[in-house]
Amino acid sequence: MPPGVKRTYVFVGPEMTERTIMQGLVRGRCFCTTAPGAMLLLTVNGAMIGDAVAPEKDGRLSVTVECKAARPIRKVELITDGAIARAWSGEGSSRLVVTTRLAATMRWLLAQAFVHEEARIETEHNPEPLWATGCVAFTNPVWVERVKH
Repeated sequence: MPPGVKRTYVFVGPEMTERTIMQGLVRGRCFCTTAPGAMLLLTVNGAMIGDAVAPEKDGRLSVTVECKAARPIRKVELITDGAIARAWSGEGSSRLVVTTRLAATMRWLLAQAFVHEEARIETEHNPEPLWATGCVAFTNPVWVERVKH
């Protein structure tokens, strides 16, 4: 991919310093995107990406995914343990916010976003697999703690 096309965003909190950037990286509070890409946020029971969460008393998780994109959103997917658990159509809007509840049977969750793309210029090298599928952003996971019965 040409230089400057990939981006990694790190959540640093209210101040951006070398220390908060490193803390965000260590905690896994990151998402990746391609230019112009999308801003992609995932919270589970109010916890951010990189965090571990316990299920609620009913054994379920409250999941919110928010996507803001420079191009019309085609779809946003919620991935649990490597499989698509939910998918939402972006219906061509530039912003999508969805909330769902899931049984806490998985070990991790992440989100990925797809936009309506313009035709890409062919290069001499193969695009990366996610780029080839149209995925423009994906988050690090939120980890689900196992509850002992």
